[in-house]
Amino acid sequence: MQWIRTWAHWSVLFCLVILCAEVGSFLMMSVIKDQWYSLADIETARSRRAQDFSQMSAGDDTDAMVQVMDFPVALHPYLGFSYELPAAEDITSDVKETTLYGLVPGGGAMVREANSDTLVIGVLGGSVAANFVVHGAGPQVLIAALRRDPRFAGKDIRFTSMALYGFKEPQQIIALNYFLSLGAHVDLVIDISGFNEATLPFNENIPNGLNPLYPRSWHLLAGKLTPSRLALVGKIAYLRERRDRVAHLSRRGPCDWSYSCGLLWYGIDHILSRGIFTANQKLLAFDSLAAKDPMLLGPPLAGSGSGELLAEVVANWKRAQILMHDLGRGHGFKAFTFLQPSPFYGNKPFSPEEQMLLTKGTWPDTYTQQSYPSLQNAVRELQEEGYAAADLTGVFDDHPEQIYVDSCCHPKAHGEEIMAEAMAKEIIRRW
Repeated sequence: MQWIRTWAHWSVLFCLVILCAEVGSFLMMSVIKDQWYSLADIETARSRRAQDFSQMSAGDDTDAMVQVMDFPVALHPYLGFSYELPAAEDITSDVKETTLYGLVPGGGAMVREANSDTLVIGVLGGSVAANFVVHGAGPQVLIAALRRDPRFAGKDIRFTSMALYGFKEPQQIIALNYFLSLGAHVDLVIDISGFNEATLPFNENIPNGLNPLYPRSWHLLAGKLTPSRLALVGKIAYLRERRDRVAHLSRRGPCDWSYSCGLLWYGIDHILSRGIFTANQKLLAFDSLAAKDPMLLGPPLAGSGSGELLAEVVANWKRAQILMHDLGRGHGFKAFTFLQPSPFYGNKPFSPEEQMLLTKGTWPDTYTQQSYPSLQNAVRELQEEGYAAADLTGVFDDHPEQIYVDSCCHPKAHGEEIMAEAMAKEIIRRW
């Protein structure tokens, strides 16, 4: 009988250790995410990671598909670059038409027919706009807020995302024209942008001698690779494959319902993510072999100083917004411009988590401070000229809780809900 008591003793201790580890991991994940983080939330994050990288293969031609951003990217004949298209054998009835044209999976379907009972909202912009649709929390709040107005009550409100991570004007206005030419129908178009246009060129294109209006890091996407660059691309692909592998392994067997495994996956995923970011920064630092190739550099702008270049970049953003509004007047849809918020501009009090994430003096901070006054002035000019435009830079000023989830500009679901309420008020006011 002694062995039974010994076995029972150690079994109870083992169970207690497992229980403490699970409870501790649950509390740790909840603290990290600033919300009660369930197993379903962990599974959603892992699934999104697996979805993002499941399409990548080891045999991709890196001269034609350089993964310089944190998603599988391919050259596109009209948009500059796009999300990697699914292979023919992976195309099922569940794959949305927008995905087949190179946009983010989960961005909604393309609607081709007008219906008086339906309101189709097209969304333009970069990663903040793309995430707004894909994450789903913002659209639900926007739908509920619009339906409180009698003009939208009872309508079936749908979203078609034409946004993509890293897009900046004129890519959005080209994307809108592209989708309209394909037969897409929209009743309302909202453009959530400004940050990419006024920051990315000064961090990526201009230091490499590229036209700031060209797609971000165009020399890396369209240029040939040196052995050193190819090694970095290989490292990035390897780290992404490891990240995908870890996500898949963490979903097997008992790990699928374990907070401890979820916390371990989160930690490893974060380390691999930082490795990808570091390798990307080194890749961006390389000079282009074809530095004199006009296809890569683009036409030079008249100005050479940062002030003149900034003025041209902001003027291009404003012109693109006017084109979007004028296109809407000709095609029967309403258009709204929203200058997206930035953590480095405005009066939002930072939470402890944001204080750790957001570092002063980094390129998002430097170029936001440099550019946002000009962008705000452009919004005021659009308003004075009769266009529906709104400045969202102060939308989080009364929210001391954590809104931003990284060192760039991306809000969590709660922030997207706040943005949705502000956008709904402007849409209802100007409709």
